[in-house]
Amino acid sequence: MTFHSWFTGLKDLKKILEKQEAKYTNARTFLQNTKMIMAKIKTCDWSPLDDNLVQIRVSTLKGLLQTAISKGVEKSYPTLVNLMNHDTGTKIDDPVIELPEILEYFDDPREILSDEEMLLFDENIDF
Repeated sequence: MTFHSWFTGLKDLKKILEKQEAKYTNARTFLQNTKMIMAKIKTCDWSPLDDNLVQIRVSTLKGLLQTAISKGVEKSYPTLVNLMNHDTGTKIDDPVIELPEILEYFDDPREILSDEEMLLFDENIDF
């Protein structure tokens, strides 16, 4: 095979790829899937790709859950990382809600509500 035929083949391949419809909506998803495929080939793992991607997504969300609920961010240390849509890579808007906006729906906002029977967090339950 000569250099000329090699580059001609690449040009033909480019034309074919440009005619195809895009499968991935963003580079993040493409990169994640490519890394997963390469890791599966290296380990000779021939199980379905979707199962592994679901496991990765679940473990990622599980790791982010506590910080996201308590602080409203994905990561707070050493740098602040806002909540992101992991499918599109876009930032999730998290508007600031002022206390008077919340209290306007109560009859008497000064009333202290009892929380002694309320279970806020059960440490024994595994997400």
